[in-house]
Amino acid sequence: ISTRDWSSDVCSSDLKNGGIIHMQPSSPEAPIKFSKAFLPQMRRLARNREPMPSGHATSQMIDRGISMENVQDVLSSSTNQVLEIQPPCAVPGKSHKDERILIFDPQYAMPLIVVCSIIMEGGFLTIHLVTTELVDDNKWAPSGKDDPSLVRTRNNTLH
Repeated sequence: ISTRDWSSDVCSSDLKNGGIIHMQPSSPEAPIKFSKAFLPQMRRLARNREPMPSGHATSQMIDRGISMENVQDVLSSSTNQVLEIQPPCAVPGKSHKDERILIFDPQYAMPLIVVCSIIMEGGFLTIHLVTTELVDDNKWAPSGKDDPSLVRTRNNTLH
């Protein structure tokens, strides 16, 4: 008998019925259109399913001393924030076909930004971990005196 709490599981039908996700019907492994309204569901998804890291993400995590537990802590935290939602990009050397979501938790002990996308894979929503990075003061600055969120510095563009 399983002791797992299934009540917080997120399934694609729950999310589609809420009008939050728009899948590209031409692909069985469709990227998901993300909005900030989806953040609570992404937190539940992160608590119930380990993100799938890319080879690049795994390498960056090892190099930067970041564990999968750190990533899941940031993704599932009730105080995390969406820093950016980046559209697909075709710039050579920086191209990506999926929308990327940059997540940061100002209350987490490690100044960690998780870059991920949400995809439908084999009929299940999956958090695809693109990379992780530690907050770089040359790229990010506090957004305001009493606001713990971050904004990109002027000299640093999305792509």
